[in-house]
This record gives sequence, structure tokens and C-alpha cells, in this order.
Amino acid sequence: MTNRAQGIDISHWDVSFDPQKATKQIDFVIIKASDGLYSSQPVYSKMMAGVRQIPIRGAYHYLRSGYDWKRQADVFLEKVEKDKKDFHLYVCDFESINNTMSIAFSMHANLWMEYVQKEVPTKRVVFYTNRNLYTLWGWRYCSKWPLWIAQYYNWPFGTENRNPAMPSGRTDWSIYQFQCERNQFPGQSRSYGCGARFIDLDVYNGTVADMRAWLRLDEATTPPVVPPVDKPKVAQVMVSSLRVRAGPGTNFDVVHGLAFGARVKVYEVKNIAGDQWAKLGEGNWIAMLYKGLRLAEFV
Repeated sequence: MTNRAQGIDISHWDVSFDPQKATKQIDFVIIKASDGLYSSQPVYSKMMAGVRQIPIRGAYHYLRSGYDWKRQADVFLEKVEKDKKDFHLYVCDFESINNTMSIAFSMHANLWMEYVQKEVPTKRVVFYTNRNLYTLWGWRYCSKWPLWIAQYYNWPFGTENRNPAMPSGRTDWSIYQFQCERNQFPGQSRSYGCGARFIDLDVYNGTVADMRAWLRLDEATTPPVVPPVDKPKVAQVMVSSLRVRAGPGTNFDVVHGLAFGARVKVYEVKNIAGDQWAKLGEGNWIAMLYKGLRLAEFV
């Protein structure tokens, strides 16, 4: 059994995403946010409630050779930076489908990543491609970026325990997409809470703790010092369901639940062991930040 962090990448092809229905391990999720000059389809918004429940989250842009790279970067940033807490890594997806492959396209991918990194220096920016495209084009301008590599073995299943075959001149990888939703092992998607027949599966080259350190998550998610609440503040639930407890901790009984988007009045906030708990008007409590995952936030 591998101890690598286990993840999935999703898009409109996956139809829906509800991690509460998943029976498989999901440590991280990367969602398609934009394509060329277009932000993602409406299914993106529907999936985000589920995405926010996964502690490690990324977003990717499908780069198009027929459009200006900077305009594409701006489309992507406008989509993903509306709520800066949603994502921890951003990805440039460099593929050949409906693209004209060239050295110039590789240069534009690098410019896209440099621009995104400059605009959001706290995020990890990653280059996604496959072995052949990296060997032919990607290495010329994109070799300095962390690599998310797609490389599939037909058998045996369980290739998350293996390493990808690397392109010439490259020995390091950060994320490995070992199964593609289009051509392998149909029927697994439901095990990961998705609505399609297929699913893309990924691993990080290290443990969950290693991935969190790589993304500097524990630095970024330390709860701020919260002053006493003089008058009620309004908080909004950011996940599909949130438990209301009798006290500030998971050892207290669950009283009832709140749905995504619900708003409640908060009268007191406590930081406990890295988590953030909020006291509601009836004397019950909700976790606003739990194990690095933002469950509710002030509006």
C-alpha cells in the first residue's frame, strides 16, 4: 500500500462531485477552471461545494495555442482568485488536442506560468503535460517548473505505487496522473464521489504531510488572532454540510447541521489547537477552520 498522497483531477466530464459519497481516499483534488479564453462550464460552480471539502485543492487551465497567453492567464486568474482561500496550486495544462504544437507554444506556456506566479506569489504553479510532449516541446522553456506528468500503464492496476516513465533530461516529478478517465478502468468514478463512468487518478510524490509542506499550507492556514466579538458577526457556510455542536470541539454532541450557503450569527470565536470555532446565538458552536480546511467564513 502506497503512502503517497492520493488525488483526483476533475472537469465537466465528471458531471458532479460529492466527496461525502466517496468510498476511496481523496487527499487532494484539482479542478478545471478555464479553457482558452473561456472560464469553465456551470458544472464548475456546482462542483466547488465538494472541492472545498478536500483539504488540498488545485485549479488548472487548458492552454490554447490559438489565443494570446496573457489573455488566457487573466481569464484563469479572474476565475480562481475570487476567493483566494479556494486553491493552493495553479496548473498550466499543456496538451496537443486542438492545439498547434511548437516551440512558441512552449514559450507561451512558460510566460503563462511566470505571469500567474508573479500575480499570486503565495501559490505553487505547476506544469502539466505527458512524457512525449515534454520531450518534443515542453523542456525548451518549461523545465524549471514543478512537473505534473501523465503516463499510463495498462496493467497491473494500482500503478500509484509505481513511478512514471520520465522524459529525457528530467528525473523529478511532483504529481503523477497514472490513470486517465478516457481509456482505463471504467466504473470507478462513483467510488470517488463523481457522476461519470471514468475518473482521472493522481498521486503526489510524497506523503500528505510532504504535500502540505510543499504547498506551505500549514503556514498559510494558521488561524489569525481573533479579537472578542463585541456584536454579532455573520458567517456563511462554505461546504455542503456543516455540523453544529454543543461545544467548541469534535468531542461535543452534534445538535443539527447547516447546508452550504447558510448564514449564522457568531458571538464568540476561539482558536483551539490550530482550529477555529465560532459560538452561535443559541450557545452551540461550529468549526470555521478545521485541520486546515475553511468550513465557514465571515461575510
